[in-house]
Formats: sequence, C-alpha cells, structure tokens
Amino acid sequence: MADFMGSTPAGAYPDYAEAQVRELIERYEPSVLWNDISWPADQDAMNRLFADFYNAVPDGVVNDRWLSSSPQTNLLRSPEARRAMDERIKARIAKHPETFDGIIPAPVPHSDFRTPEYARFPDIQAKKWEATRGMSHSFGFNRNDAEADYASAETLIGDFIDGVSKNGNLLLNVGPRANGEIPEPQAARLKAFGAWLRTNGASIYGTRPWSRAERVTSDGLPVRFTQGREALNLIVLGAPVGERLHIRDLEITGEARLLADDSPVTLTQDGPDMTLTFAKPLTGAFAPAVGIAL
Repeated sequence: MADFMGSTPAGAYPDYAEAQVRELIERYEPSVLWNDISWPADQDAMNRLFADFYNAVPDGVVNDRWLSSSPQTNLLRSPEARRAMDERIKARIAKHPETFDGIIPAPVPHSDFRTPEYARFPDIQAKKWEATRGMSHSFGFNRNDAEADYASAETLIGDFIDGVSKNGNLLLNVGPRANGEIPEPQAARLKAFGAWLRTNGASIYGTRPWSRAERVTSDGLPVRFTQGREALNLIVLGAPVGERLHIRDLEITGEARLLADDSPVTLTQDGPDMTLTFAKPLTGAFAPAVGIAL
C-alpha cells in the first residue's frame, strides 16, 4: 500500500499535470474537478490552480482528494520509509480490521465536498458530501466477478438513502464491458434503483436532512429521515411486513401516507416511542417510505 501512496512523481511531472488540468478548464469549463489520492505540487501552487478554476467556472467545485505534496509525503519515495509504513498499516489492520471496511479521506486545506469510499458517515454532515463506490469490489467491469461479489440492490439503495438523510448523495460506479454493454448484474441493480425511486422518489427529490438522521424500530430495523417542502419522510431500511411498526424514541404528529400506494398511516404515541398503523399491511417491499405532512 505504501508503494501506491508514495508513487506521486516529482521532477517535471507537477508542471505537466497542472498544464493538463488548465487545458481542461480552458477548453471545457468542467463543473467539477475530481482528483483522486494526491497532487504532486505544493499547496500554494494548488491554491493558484483552484483560484483560476473558480474565476473561469464561478459555480465549479473541487473534491477532497487534492492532498498536496509535502516533506512528509515525499519521504515515501524512500523504499525504507514505504516498508515501515506498510508494517504500521498491517499492524493496524490486524488490530482494527473494521477500520478498513471503507475509506474516508482525511480533510485537506480546501475542498467543496467530501468523498467517503465504500463508507458512510455516522451522522448528518454540515458540509456536502458524496459517497463513491462500485457495485462489486471493483470500479468498472471485472469479468471475474460472480453474483456473490456484488452488493445487493438493498445494500446499494440503503447506502443511497442513508447518504441523502445525512446531507450527502451516492456516486455509484457503472462499469460497461469493452463493447459498451452494461453487465446484467449491474443493470439489474440499476433497474431496482429505478423501481424504488418511481414509488418513493418524493422522499428523495428536493429534500434535505431533518433535525436527526437515524432511529430504529423495535425489532432493530434502521430508520432514516428526509425533509421536503411539504412533508417529513420516514424511510425504513429493511423489508417489514404487517400492519404496525414501532419506532423507538420518536415523536411526530401529522397526517401520514405510505408513498407506495398513498394509503393513510395512523401515528400514535406510546410513551417515548411512536407506532405507525398502516391501512394496508406492509408486504415486505424494501425501504417503505412514509410522508408526514408538515
């Protein structure tokens, strides 16, 4: 891993890389400068590049993966330093394997949005962010991927809903085959996204985070919230069945409806908890959404 982290070229490369980005800005005025991993120039040179980008594209944004060159990062050009870094990383993985389930880039001096990778933020973020992930372990098409290597549609849709509830969104990679065709496992998951949004899109489009992002049902299903102009939306990240849902530590009043069929939902309090009673029993569809009129 340290070989990868220490692979930023020096010499004439920083000027070459900057010239390429400046050409993209001049010729195409991109809305986003999305860099990955690091940048070979120092922070002052990168700030000048950003300033010229914003002057050319006033509403443009840059992501959080512009880690500038520094004496510390330059140390990784040494084989000895890379070996030492690898040993520290291996020791950390052995002690805390859960830390490496995903990646959240460390904050940099300047960015307009954060980009966790295969990861979620634990709560609502003040700064806009966009989770990025592939449908399998790979970005792009991998002919060796079997069905078991792909995340389920429920996992991907759950990541999406979780992100929106916390002031983020999802950048989901779609990797075509060499002939341009979308592989069937990926197409199936995109169709599942479309089907869920056709039914429940009102809980996503034009919404923002509520005062809280998370609650849980009495049987352990995660619950997320979004807020639109006219409704507070409650989304269960699971496939509940039956006529009632009990949500812990939640108090909301208002006229509620199930977005899937516009049927009424009755809200009642039981101490600190809230019960949703559905006019029609839930059938086990993933992530049912309830709109509560504000």
